[in-house]
Amino acid sequence: MCKACSITKTTFYRYIDSKEELLSYFFDDINERIDELRTNAKIHQNYVQQIIDAFDLIIEHMLQFKQELYCQLYISNLKENKGTFSQINDLKEIVVELIEKAQTTKEIKNPSSPQIIYNVLEHICFGCGIQWCLHQIEDVRLEFIQSLKAILIA
Repeated sequence: MCKACSITKTTFYRYIDSKEELLSYFFDDINERIDELRTNAKIHQNYVQQIIDAFDLIIEHMLQFKQELYCQLYISNLKENKGTFSQINDLKEIVVELIEKAQTTKEIKNPSSPQIIYNVLEHICFGCGIQWCLHQIEDVRLEFIQSLKAILIA
């Protein structure tokens, strides 16, 4: 990481206490893109695609971090829960609303409560992330989308 930024390890650790601290900011960028999702939710009518797009923000981050660093994110939170995975409440709010709209228009046929459906999708997303870290799946995005569609529209 230091090499990619052209800085020394000493400089890095002057501003960041540990790699774990740096990883704790994993979802900050996602929260910055929430307004874009809200705007799209008002304009577009394909709710399932909007749900995919919302979760794709998480998957995009996984892919940017690469497998090794994303694995460290899980390890760091297993050692001490830093709340990294609970920082996406705004995303959750939007997706639950999209699920409600999609159920109303019959785009989603699953009659379960939107909150339960969201929880299942979140678990699938993070589960796909873990499988990707363990090299059990190659294309985390494709695996998640196929699973999402099986839950929502099958």
